Amino acid sequence: MSENFTSNWGRPIFCWRIGPLLSFLTQRMTDKPLSSTRLAKTLRGRMPEGLSKLSGQWRERLPSNAVSFKDIGIWSVLKQAIGKDLTRITIPIVYCEPLSFLQRLAEYLEYYALLSKASKCTDTLSRFEYITAFVMSTLSSNNKRMTKPFNPLLFETYELDRREQEGYRFVAEQVSHHPPVSAFHVEASNLEFSGTVSPRIRFWGVSVEIQTGGNFSLKLPQYNEIYTWDSVNCSIQNIIFGDLRLVLEGTIQINSLSGIQAKIKIGKDGSQLFEGYIYKSDEKVKAFYGDWAKFMATCSVTNFEKKYKKWFETMKALDVNADEDVNNLLIDGSTVLWQSNPRPANSEKMYNFTNFTFLLNDPAFKFNNLPKTDSRFRPDIRLLEENLLDEAAEEKNRLEVKQREARENEEKNSIERLPRWFVKTKTKQGKIWLFNRKYWEHKMEYSEDIFCLDQ
Repeated sequence: MSENFTSNWGRPIFCWRIGPLLSFLTQRMTDKPLSSTRLAKTLRGRMPEGLSKLSGQWRERLPSNAVSFKDIGIWSVLKQAIGKDLTRITIPIVYCEPLSFLQRLAEYLEYYALLSKASKCTDTLSRFEYITAFVMSTLSSNNKRMTKPFNPLLFETYELDRREQEGYRFVAEQVSHHPPVSAFHVEASNLEFSGTVSPRIRFWGVSVEIQTGGNFSLKLPQYNEIYTWDSVNCSIQNIIFGDLRLVLEGTIQINSLSGIQAKIKIGKDGSQLFEGYIYKSDEKVKAFYGDWAKFMATCSVTNFEKKYKKWFETMKALDVNADEDVNNLLIDGSTVLWQSNPRPANSEKMYNFTNFTFLLNDPAFKFNNLPKTDSRFRPDIRLLEENLLDEAAEEKNRLEVKQREARENEEKNSIERLPRWFVKTKTKQGKIWLFNRKYWEHKMEYSEDIFCLDQ
């Protein structure tokens, strides 16, 4: 990359159109950061187009479009990172999306309705089918998402309370910085869903490998059932030549105390297709298949084994981006359990976000009931939403320096600080972080200003 495309802070800059400027962004945040109260008032005062305070609807777009990858020389940045863990490397802001990784975890809940249906199923097999569909649905938000979320600061939190809309509430906390570990917990009247995720990202010259390191657990108390599964790894290919492509590949196994399990094979021949069976006492009792970005269907084992090979070849020949009616893609006798929602019309220009993703950082949210550790208060993410790349990069760097200095001071003075809301526990799945059930009652009592908004 030539010197003409480098800012005063050594970060690449590009030509873009600046959208409407928030008043709090006009001042240099490193000189005089705003208080969290003023930030909250300012963000609440400026509503995005198409959003009414009285309507209760969420925004339908971001304030500005993203920078196109076609305008960015990826190789010039990543060539120095071959074989390294990218979670330990400062990634230029142009390769980031305006979300914290904790908010990415909340995207698992876009199709929460599948869990709600599962919790109401009295038939064990039907219940397992819906849970399998939910597991596959959690992958769909990754479709076409090539940008990296912001690394959460240590003890950063994010909450999503949708009890009025869908009956659940979600909270996540960054429980470790090196290695990066995030933990989350979802509670509803008839279920609990939790997970521990520790991603590793490496660049191998022509592809980026993402080892997600996720362990998940679902509890259905009324049936005395616990379901567990691990995440699947993925990679971003064609880094140097061609169109960037996200590939998920591997096997997910869902286990339960009922003795029923599912085995899912994903990414055969580099496709988005998956297939699998539900087993009871090692016997195949149901088959399922689909496209992890689009849908999941089930059918009888006999029908599946007769017709899947032809179905797979037909699907591979289709344009993966084609907006095909799912009902035209089914094996005879199939039932569709999950189908992804259409992406908004402006999605490709806005990090390929879904409608659900747009709500996660919506400034219309009630800020007065959030701890200062919540991701919504991150000024660097807000700046990136406005496409103010240099300002976002500067603020991101300020937060990283602040965190590094705090860690060095704690090590020097033998200070050990522990997460507030999750406790490290050893289980059959390995070492995971379990929710201590204190957050919702005490969150405002331990509201540390980790983003230095009040200085």
